[in-house]
Amino acid sequence: MSSEQSKSSFHVMTYNIRMDTFFDGKNRWSCRKDRVVNLIRSYAPEIFGVQEALSQQMTDLQRDLPNYGSYGVGRDDGRDSGEYSAVFYRHDRFELLDRGTFWLSKNPDTPGSKGW
Repeated sequence: MSSEQSKSSFHVMTYNIRMDTFFDGKNRWSCRKDRVVNLIRSYAPEIFGVQEALSQQMTDLQRDLPNYGSYGVGRDDGRDSGEYSAVFYRHDRFELLDRGTFWLSKNPDTPGSKGW
């Protein structure tokens, strides 16, 4: 890949983090976290999305992947309650210029609203 191409192309991935619940037993977040972080590090995407991440999982990812900035909010209150569908980006490659969230509903600006 030429240096010009490498500046204009990038790798993107997505990962369903799966929420953390006591009933997951050996699949609890505390048992999966290091594998998830190592997988993301091994692929080294410039951008990746996560689904079903809870606030503590977001905190863990932000702490363990310091080369990434992120944006996302909890779906229940638009802050930190409920699952996140967040975007992480290499902050040495991208700059967050704007951000926003909408819900797929008749009231897209209302946190927690649903259209189904």
